[in-house]
Amino acid sequence: MRRINKLTPDQVILDYINENISEAQKILDTNSAIPNDLLRKYNYAPLKELIIREVSGKCVYCETKIMGNQFGDLDHVIPKAKFIASHDASGIFSHRNLTICCSVCNNKKSNLGTTISLLSPYTNKPEHHIYYVGSQIYYSTPEGKKLILALELDIRDDLIVNINKKLKELHNLIYQFDTERDPEVKALIKKRLLRESKKEMEYSLATFHFLKIHKLI
Repeated sequence: MRRINKLTPDQVILDYINENISEAQKILDTNSAIPNDLLRKYNYAPLKELIIREVSGKCVYCETKIMGNQFGDLDHVIPKAKFIASHDASGIFSHRNLTICCSVCNNKKSNLGTTISLLSPYTNKPEHHIYYVGSQIYYSTPEGKKLILALELDIRDDLIVNINKKLKELHNLIYQFDTERDPEVKALIKKRLLRESKKEMEYSLATFHFLKIHKLI
């Protein structure tokens, strides 16, 4: 999980969002239930495409690429039920409360109900709350602990295997870097290593801490 900056929707998307907020708000103001077909309108293809670009095609929580085996689900950062309970339709449809996550993280987050709030990659700096030693994730704050426990980021075998696979590839590059005598080739290897720690890359936080341990960052 890394800090993410929101992209700005175009006017067509904004008009669509505002139209749905207005319609839902009128219903809430009469103390009526919002119909399911309206509630589902937050899942709007152009908006989803924008948010996929925003998160670099990764699950916002576990950093697994979602355009391969995982298609990805639109997720409310703050559960929409909280907004409905407070008679505020904005958080149901606003792009500022929507992100993308894999189906595994989405299911685990959905099971929490509306009583638990998790770290937001948009308003918090996750790097201050969680860190990796190899493929194992740890927490440095209570908020980080809650995130790890809620999404089971520390015990999901498939996730740990995938991170290990990436770190093994990096370890091979680090060996090449350490044994390379040509300074220009060495610089190219380091450039490739550092690229893998950029926020848009898969499992970038684990990569960042792995390279930091090896004193490459």
